[in-house]
Amino acid sequence: MRFVAVVNVLSRVLLLFAASMMLPWGISFLLADGAERAFGWSLAGTLGAAVLLWLATLRERRELQVRDGFLLVALVWTVLPAFATLPLLFSIAGLSFTDAYFEAVSGLTASGATVLAGLDQLPPSLNLWRGLMIWLGGMGVIVLAVSPETASK
Repeated sequence: MRFVAVVNVLSRVLLLFAASMMLPWGISFLLADGAERAFGWSLAGTLGAAVLLWLATLRERRELQVRDGFLLVALVWTVLPAFATLPLLFSIAGLSFTDAYFEAVSGLTASGATVLAGLDQLPPSLNLWRGLMIWLGGMGVIVLAVSPETASK
């Protein structure tokens, strides 16, 4: 039953992640850079998955223990990049899932490594998305570093 509680928290993380896709989606519409559909479909898919997971685990809300946190971190670091790949896959022709997943993981871990060439040729909203992933990853590392559980050890 603890797994269900962890998935409930994961669903809320996915909801926040879907919300983060709204900024580049709006910029894409504003600039008409051609990535509007990519962000629209990505936002819809991420939001849909988050809502389905949340509804499926709605009744299971309990306080997580430290070992539940390990599972949550592992799920977040594998599931979030899978959803972060969607705008890249839907807008960059010929990009493989592996390359898009690498790009997302490198962004969300704040390493900034890239497999993409010609970044100045990408739509501005995609470059914003790449930068936003790096920012979110950096904020995650900061939160982890200053969390009370980590600071006391």
